Amino acid sequence: GWGFNFLHKHTDFAGIFVKPTSSNWFRPPGLYDLFNQMAEAGFFDLFTGVMTYGGSMGGYAALAYADAVRADTVLSLNPQATLAQDIVPWENRFPRGQAQDWSVFPRVASDACQSPPDVIVAFDRRCAEDAKHVALLDIPQMTELNIPFIGHGIPYHLAKMGLLDRLFNDAAMGTFDIAAWRKLVRARWTLDDYQERIQTGLTARAAR
Repeated sequence: GWGFNFLHKHTDFAGIFVKPTSSNWFRPPGLYDLFNQMAEAGFFDLFTGVMTYGGSMGGYAALAYADAVRADTVLSLNPQATLAQDIVPWENRFPRGQAQDWSVFPRVASDACQSPPDVIVAFDRRCAEDAKHVALLDIPQMTELNIPFIGHGIPYHLAKMGLLDRLFNDAAMGTFDIAAWRKLVRARWTLDDYQERIQTGLTARAAR
């Protein structure tokens, strides 16, 4: 599972990893009910805290399963709010995900992310589709970490900046500080992708 090696080597956390056989946005029949049943049986009460995390498809799941697993903390990186076509007709990046059944709960990830006290969503507001998805999330306790001009690959770019592990730790330990992180992500200025996007934007403006 994504993050297993890090958790195994650097933390004493236990983990449950869901590995889909296809890009189904973690929406197979029965999965949500399974986690609810585990919670009702007291499984998650065995731990001092519960956290969900993931990026893109996993970012959606981190939000959409938060209530089911009784999460205390959610770390969601460039998530989709939903792929229901009647809600996001402009989204065309994920055809396999769109082919899933979006008529069943949760239709929008935030519908099932109302109880966690700490929800951190990292994304690039300059990435139009991702910004629209985050705007659809109705989560009062959500903190938005905007990392402009690095696109959809937030985990990859945070790792290149040496910040991915720190973000996970800060979220997990309750030490995430949005003001400090706004300064930390200025390190994106050193990324080739960031510089290319800035240059492309300047070129496009000059051509108008």
